[in-house]
Amino acid sequence: MTYSIPQVQIQSDFLQVLKDNYDEETIWIRINDESFNIKIENSSLIYNLKDDIKIIKKNLKNDNNNIIYEINKFGIEKIILKFPIKYHNLIIKNNEFNQPNIICLSSIKNDKIMFGTSDGNIIKVNNNPLPLKINNYIFKKEAHFTYISKLISFKSGIMLLSCGLDMKIKIWKNDKFNSNFDLNPVRILDGKHKNRITDICTIGKGRNIISCGLDAKLIIWELGSGKSIWIGNRIKNLNDGYTSLCISKGGINGIDEDPFFECFGKIVWCGHKSGYISIWDLGTRLSLGEFQCNNENFSDENFSVENLDCIDGENIIVGLNNGDIIKFNYNKDLKLSKELWRTNIEKMEFLNSFINIKKIKIYLNSIIVLSDNYLVRLSFETGELENIFVGYDDTINSFSINDDILIATGKRGLILSFKL
Repeated sequence: MTYSIPQVQIQSDFLQVLKDNYDEETIWIRINDESFNIKIENSSLIYNLKDDIKIIKKNLKNDNNNIIYEINKFGIEKIILKFPIKYHNLIIKNNEFNQPNIICLSSIKNDKIMFGTSDGNIIKVNNNPLPLKINNYIFKKEAHFTYISKLISFKSGIMLLSCGLDMKIKIWKNDKFNSNFDLNPVRILDGKHKNRITDICTIGKGRNIISCGLDAKLIIWELGSGKSIWIGNRIKNLNDGYTSLCISKGGINGIDEDPFFECFGKIVWCGHKSGYISIWDLGTRLSLGEFQCNNENFSDENFSVENLDCIDGENIIVGLNNGDIIKFNYNKDLKLSKELWRTNIEKMEFLNSFINIKKIKIYLNSIIVLSDNYLVRLSFETGELENIFVGYDDTINSFSINDDILIATGKRGLILSFKL
């Protein structure tokens, strides 16, 4: 049984309308297939008596930074809307790409955060403290030929990994705010993937990394030499492209041997174009089985795994390109999967259309999910909607979580900070 969250959109300048002049003003909101114009009574109560709908400001104890409103309407569940606590518009001065399309971002390490753009550029921002303050930046033009899809700051904070549509993985020295981005990367990993690289994870502190791609290859790299040291394919279909991966604890314990470092005791979960999840023990590089995510009792069509995340060796959150988010429990000894819940966060508009699940991140007892048109928070235990992040016009491409702040990025230099 699939639970579908309410499809909600609200006027993006809602807070500005309240701030400027709320007397006799109205704002619009869409809930599923219905649209409403709602009169503003005051900054804490917006209502529409005809349609029996109210939007009420929620005040949290000891938290003045959160901006939260609750929608109450007869016949639907209560809907919590969470607005940004800070808006940014990143403009690159004296550059032709003055409002970049920010595709991805790193987490914050050593007070630095990096953004990757659709033009292959890297932008480094010196940040302290949160919420994000953009006072100055370092601009690395054409770090990749085009479109940077992934940025990872290593745990040490002194190295940065970037990946682009040019099928190259580059390692940059990143120890100081203004250093080394005018130089060449210290490592370039290429020549092994023959189609788009879809995901990358660091293993442990990052001496080894693992990448996957639409060429159906899962590759472990050793960064000291810059060489690939192991390649795996899905056993039951060698041509099934990889779309995403994540690493958890739970593998066999043992003693690592060069060139494999910090691999024992870990499992890698891999999403595939076919809708399958394949599981590998990183220490032994042996298969732990696979399972299908599509509900074959209700659909003849197999949807692709778009994204996934995990926190242990048993439970995994999977996003399919029909908008379904699913929690599975997997018994690696019996090689059996069990679906715990299934939630649809966005409906497909047309037949044969697909929903891009851009990112899934488990945070405390919840799950943050970004799709084509929605950024939502679900309960980890039940899959039910906890809140919808709203208050922006442009498309969001990615996000990262730093302590209790979610930083989202998108088109035209859009950067938003939400309090979680």
